[in-house]
Amino acid sequence: SAPTVKAIDTTGAGDAFVGAFAVGLALGLAEERAIALGCACASDSVTRLGTQSSYPTPAQAQEILKENSLIDSKKAEELPVADSSFDVVSKIDRMELD
Repeated sequence: SAPTVKAIDTTGAGDAFVGAFAVGLALGLAEERAIALGCACASDSVTRLGTQSSYPTPAQAQEILKENSLIDSKKAEELPVADSSFDVVSKIDRMELD
């Protein structure tokens, strides 16, 4: 289930879910954990105004992964954190996650 939050603006929550779910799968998370990541990121996104501006930054997503025990803390620390989503995805593509 999604974390309980005080919603300010739900615009873009579905996109936040889908994006985080896809990243979770790309990271090698099991489908159930990728869904949990999507729910956590979508819940986080509704606590701020806007669409893209409300999405978690890579650093915030890294914290969400750790806080929700969706990935081993050591692996979460190894994830690339950058300003550009493209940079993060390209670095993840080159990482060995096992």
